[in-house]
Amino acid sequence: MPVKNALYFVLVLGLGLTGCVKKPEAVSPGVTPPPASTIQAIGGANQTDSVGGRLLDSVIVKINEPGSKLNKYLVKIFQQTLCDGDSTSQQWVVNGHTVSYKWTLGDTPGIQVLKFQVLDSAQKIVDSIKVTATAAPPAPGWHPAGCLVKKTWFLTTFGKLSTGRIYTGFDGCINPYYSDDNGITWHTLSNFYFGYYPNVEKIQVSPKDEIYIGSELNGVFYSADNGKTWDNRVLGWPLLTPISDLALTPGGQLFFTGANRLITISNDKGMSWKTVQQADDTFLGSLKYQAQDSNGNIYFCEINDGNYLPVIKVLDPATNAITLLGNLPLPYPSAFYIDQKNNWYAGGFNSAANEAELYQSADGGQTWKKVFSQANDGASSIYVDFMSRQSDGSYYFELLGANIYIYKTPDFVTFQNIKASVPGYSGEYILAANGNFIMNSFPISIWYDAP
Repeated sequence: MPVKNALYFVLVLGLGLTGCVKKPEAVSPGVTPPPASTIQAIGGANQTDSVGGRLLDSVIVKINEPGSKLNKYLVKIFQQTLCDGDSTSQQWVVNGHTVSYKWTLGDTPGIQVLKFQVLDSAQKIVDSIKVTATAAPPAPGWHPAGCLVKKTWFLTTFGKLSTGRIYTGFDGCINPYYSDDNGITWHTLSNFYFGYYPNVEKIQVSPKDEIYIGSELNGVFYSADNGKTWDNRVLGWPLLTPISDLALTPGGQLFFTGANRLITISNDKGMSWKTVQQADDTFLGSLKYQAQDSNGNIYFCEINDGNYLPVIKVLDPATNAITLLGNLPLPYPSAFYIDQKNNWYAGGFNSAANEAELYQSADGGQTWKKVFSQANDGASSIYVDFMSRQSDGSYYFELLGANIYIYKTPDFVTFQNIKASVPGYSGEYILAANGNFIMNSFPISIWYDAP
């Protein structure tokens, strides 16, 4: 509210880069020097703390308007946050006295800035300074991600652009979220909205940074400009189709499955679709893409919600025939994967040995050797799932069961356990550009492990 004959002082927390106290400039003889600074920082500048940390010393600025007839000034403090816009507070200060501000750093590493602006009674800026602090990267170990609106959301997917931006989706949330700071903070992609319950379930990114989003009941969405604009690519069947998976194969095919056994493939970025298996409304379960071999055969894991026993099926692209994959080392493998050297992997739970196991085949599944096992450590069985190759060139997989186990291996000979000391759920994960390992958890839905 404007106050007659009052001097306004505005404090803005921004994301600038430099800090300074305004200094008088040198002037030539006979030239009137500029007026002295109305505001000066007298304490708390140039501190360092970790991201999200509260600085030990308060930032202190002094208001000094020589010759002013005013005594009491209204101080408005605007703090720009990374999560939910600006927050505002205010206080009064007597001319010649100080204002103290306890600064909590944002979640982005690097130089952060407080910008002080002094306004006259007409709300025109008459003076300004900047105070900086350094936000150090997170300490090694696990941290909860920031800026999540609902921390109890169940995370459904991850996708990463070559720029380092990471997208994610949540069950029951119509907008994707994105992170530009390697998973430290997340923000709503507000321009993704088509009104009719899109419900983001799966995100896939092509080598050219084209983004595909599979929605629960509204088809597939496509962006060719890093998520700035979106096109709804209807799949050619009724929109009310429960999604099971959306995958982009190494061969460039877009592969969509429904929870009712529907299988459809697009060879033109979702512009047209070919159904290779009709929907079966008596079936309720999941068809998850696993791998594609050099012959174009597509492998997926099918789980019927009635018996929860996973099987691996193979789709022949020449005939569209779908058959059960035989000669596997486990009767009910939950994971199937093919690496860049065309080695096959099958993992799951061995009930006879009461352990999670992973097998490798170098001859297209003719023979198998066990490369990894871990004994069951709880009442429920543990099994191998979520196999992938991440941007560091290593392979990752999880053991799901009573506890969370995440393993990393460069060669399937040595295995490193990434100890997930977080509230459990596990499931989807991704490696950020700076090496942060990001995963789903519960009740806080995203945690990251800083190296």
